[in-house]
Amino acid sequence: MEYDREFRINIVKAAHNAILFSIMTYLADALKERPWTNLKEKSWSVLGRLEKYIQQHTEILNAVKKRDSKDASRIMYNHLAAVEEDLVSE
Repeated sequence: MEYDREFRINIVKAAHNAILFSIMTYLADALKERPWTNLKEKSWSVLGRLEKYIQQHTEILNAVKKRDSKDASRIMYNHLAAVEEDLVSE
């Protein structure tokens, strides 16, 4: 789970946006609380789900490395929508 937190923090650092960094740091700390970690552990225990998220993170990172903000934004949106759908379907 620390990988997921660090990924989010590093993506925001790459944006060089202090306000966004502050918000994400706050959210990342809140997501370390027990209700969220329980939910995440349950979600990640579904076969193939963790691999899906790692693949999506890789795609986001690759778009950021290419400095393709439109692609990074699209992939991030799709990733967040998938996570939301997965959590709601639990």
